[in-house]
Amino acid sequence: MNLLHMPDDEAYSIIGGVWRPGQSTPIHDHLTWALIGVYEGEERETLFRRIDDGSNLKKAKLEKVNERSNKKGHVTVLGHSGIHRVDNVSLKAALSIHIYGRDIGNTERHSYDPVTGEISRFVSGYCNVLRDTERF
Repeated sequence: MNLLHMPDDEAYSIIGGVWRPGQSTPIHDHLTWALIGVYEGEERETLFRRIDDGSNLKKAKLEKVNERSNKKGHVTVLGHSGIHRVDNVSLKAALSIHIYGRDIGNTERHSYDPVTGEISRFVSGYCNVLRDTERF
């Protein structure tokens, strides 16, 4: 994930995603709105939703809502509570443009284990920007 643009007030971030063949993300959230457009290649996107009440901060029950193949020109719109996983299912790199409603690379987010339901925290950073590890 490469940071392409972010205004000084960090109100949004524009990211260029490069996914190698077979590369996959964990099931994760963004905790903000997101627009994700496929520029090249093909990505399989699996959408989930929480079916528990959210009171347990360490575990979640997820339900698979939809799975689709996103090709060049497809745009996914996710709301604040959107949870998904993305896999590059093509034989070449998949390229995508992501716009998020915050500085996504420095935002603590969640990944979800589909078997145990365990919720983990992570900060993704950016591949092309050194992160100030003193802040975290």
